Amino acid sequence: ATDTEVDFDRPDVQFLLELTGDEPQVEATVNSAFVYGRYRKLERGVPQTEWPCSDCNGSGRDGGTACPVCDGSGYRYPESVEQLTAPVVEDVMDGVDTAFHGAGREDVDARMLGTGRPFVIEVVEPRRRHVDAARLESDIDAFAEGTVAVDGLRVCGYETVERVKEFDASKRYRAAVAFDEPVDPEALTDAAETLSGATVEQYTPNRVDHRRASMTRERTAYEVTATPGAESTRAVVEIHGEGGLYVKELISGDDGRTEPSLAGVLGVEATVTGLDVLAVTGETESFEQPELFRDDRDTSPPDAETAVEPLTAETTVDSLVGDDTAG
Repeated sequence: ATDTEVDFDRPDVQFLLELTGDEPQVEATVNSAFVYGRYRKLERGVPQTEWPCSDCNGSGRDGGTACPVCDGSGYRYPESVEQLTAPVVEDVMDGVDTAFHGAGREDVDARMLGTGRPFVIEVVEPRRRHVDAARLESDIDAFAEGTVAVDGLRVCGYETVERVKEFDASKRYRAAVAFDEPVDPEALTDAAETLSGATVEQYTPNRVDHRRASMTRERTAYEVTATPGAESTRAVVEIHGEGGLYVKELISGDDGRTEPSLAGVLGVEATVTGLDVLAVTGETESFEQPELFRDDRDTSPPDAETAVEPLTAETTVDSLVGDDTAG
């Protein structure tokens, strides 16, 4: 006896024995393995998952030549968080494929800093299920070359995928904001206080209405603070909001689609020129619960300090594409 516990609901490997007929057969099914962690995206212009080029449908070809839009890569963006993490995990666990599951996603032009965003990498048909998590973190960080960093890697069960994708979570953001007119510092502070605790009604934003259902969503802005910049047309705004809150629209008002908004309260047009996500936190409890994991590594979220260029009131991102979701 090996004293190994068997999970009959979700075994690592299942065998189907067909004993009828002249030639008995055995069919093996290898179930996926799962690795949980948190990622920090340290550079802008990187999507969370692979983003195929829409001009060539991901083929990289335009007739007999390379697609001029993606230079033959087949991708709208040359790399993603998924592409900088999953291949390393697949290689270490000797799988045949992977799937990336994130707890929401930040905009392409936003960084994910602080304690990072929870994710699970599913490895299909792995030949190895036990990994050195600390070494795997180092391998991923080296492979990502400073674009992405990971923390808190743990081997977990399949139920963690549902938790990561469906668990209610609040988010903290820091935004650089530009105003069309000078804003009095006291008025800015008062406007932030007005938004703190407000129930925000958001009709599907213009930037995502081509792929989101047209409807009004209610979300809560738990806390909003604002710090004036060196110029009276600039500020840094920090927001702690309910999951699904469209923070760019909370600032701009989105032509009246979001009420209330910072622009609406001030009576001045406002635009987010740079955005960082600082934390993704479970509404009722931590994402990291001991029963989800198959090892005894520390389950507390990472306390990560990252040396990156800080976002300031003057931060201006060249192209805020804003094609992703609020989360």
